[in-house]
Amino acid sequence: FATSHGPCHVEVARMMEAAGNVHYLRGDIEQAMSCHQVALGMKLPELGENHPSVICSRMSIAAAHRKMQNFDDALSAYLEVLSVQRSNLSQAQQASGGNGRYERSVMADVGQTLHFLALVHEDMGDLMQTIKYCNEAMQAYTEAALEKDDSRLVKLWQKMDAISRGKIRVNR
Repeated sequence: FATSHGPCHVEVARMMEAAGNVHYLRGDIEQAMSCHQVALGMKLPELGENHPSVICSRMSIAAAHRKMQNFDDALSAYLEVLSVQRSNLSQAQQASGGNGRYERSVMADVGQTLHFLALVHEDMGDLMQTIKYCNEAMQAYTEAALEKDDSRLVKLWQKMDAISRGKIRVNR
């Protein structure tokens, strides 16, 4: 495929991303990171910053940073994703007048990124930021009108319950 379509074709990037996902699942996080960074480098010029596939690559890079305990890099990557998602959300709100299906989908993505930010802060032992991002994620999920049994919402409720029961401790 790379021979017929060129080494930087978006489909080649998607294959590289799939390889990164396999490496991640096998625990080879550094190789996963490398694959996702290469995929991002291929996708970005072709698809642009706001494309869902580019956002997905950035989320994978952030997850790899978190897994390697590079928390500052993980936070930076997730915040970059959040900025793009909020820009996409603003555009969706303007296009739909505030009640579109795509808008709710983007809002759910914003909620998930906020939840991941909470998890990084939990890993860092920053309870106040963990709570802040959990609350923001809950607000986003509410605005996205997720079903009460949606796995993202259930996981967030479980996290918030653990916080309220004192099962999450500050490491610093």
